[in-house]
Amino acid sequence: MDSISLTVPPGFVLEGNCLAAALATFCGVSYQQIDFDFPVSEATLALVSSSTGEAIVASTEVCAPRGRGGRPALSFSGGLDSLAAKLLMSHEDLLLLGTDFGGWFDREFEFIRDHPDVAFVCSTDFRRKKYSQTAWTFMAAPLLLLADHYGISTIAFGTTLESSEVTLRSRATSTHLSEFEAAGVGDGTVLRGCNEFLASKIVFQNAPDLVERSLASLAETGSEKAFRKALSIRIARAALNESDVDLENLPLPKMSVRFGGDIFVDFAFLVIAKICGPDRLAQWVDFPPVLVEGIDSVDCAWLFKYHPVGFHGLDGRLRASLEVGLATHRISVFTEDDLESYTRFIDLLDVVRSNL
Repeated sequence: MDSISLTVPPGFVLEGNCLAAALATFCGVSYQQIDFDFPVSEATLALVSSSTGEAIVASTEVCAPRGRGGRPALSFSGGLDSLAAKLLMSHEDLLLLGTDFGGWFDREFEFIRDHPDVAFVCSTDFRRKKYSQTAWTFMAAPLLLLADHYGISTIAFGTTLESSEVTLRSRATSTHLSEFEAAGVGDGTVLRGCNEFLASKIVFQNAPDLVERSLASLAETGSEKAFRKALSIRIARAALNESDVDLENLPLPKMSVRFGGDIFVDFAFLVIAKICGPDRLAQWVDFPPVLVEGIDSVDCAWLFKYHPVGFHGLDGRLRASLEVGLATHRISVFTEDDLESYTRFIDLLDVVRSNL
């Protein structure tokens, strides 16, 4: 028998559907039968079964489903993307909840523990015990557990356009997640229409004093991610100042950045090559010849605009609220010309990756 721990706020009362939903994020499709030794609704049992590969799911007692609350929540790590999500929806009464995973992730904890707007940070050991291997939804486990306590209606993440091949390729994606529905919450992620450069611009424009601390929290010095995020801030600053991108005193990667791994990394460095020019970064980035040859055939006029795929699946209230956020931050939505230019950009990205 194994055990995991999650800290909870004072006055916390366990709600069975929320606990079942949180535990379901650890299960994946590895189990034939899952038994809950606490009350869970029949609807939640069916949803957990759906999310875990049709496993046989049962509980010792049946209770009513959890009704949806009234407050939207954001899984807040302090990184540039989650900061951008917070700022974009600053007109909402967002509940900011952090997670202290410990160990390798102490950098995040150092930022979020001192942030005045964070309502609670859940400390847990489940990631160190490898209960985060089955699906990305493990990140929602602490928020699902706390959903009833805080009256949560939706959960948002700092998930950007290029983070998923589905949204990157302009395909609509379902935002109905069985584990979320089991806890009576919806998916409130509105950043899916923003690429990471637009996210960086939102942060730099609205909270410049937090940029350096955020950069320090999101990645190890010398990593590709630290290099990429620092470049995204430099590109955002140059766009706002209508100036060239300043490459002085960059946090350089320990190893040359190579294409062919995560597509969101290739997406970013194709943007960076277009904006900065491959020659200026060739010392640190191994740009494939086909990229260098094709870079003049694409443009990035859409870079600081919102892709309409981000609207898909949002309910009427949330979509209207997102439109308020976009208008407040003077962010335009892609035009038809932008969509065509973006498609050509993705086509070049595919050519680059297929020729590696």
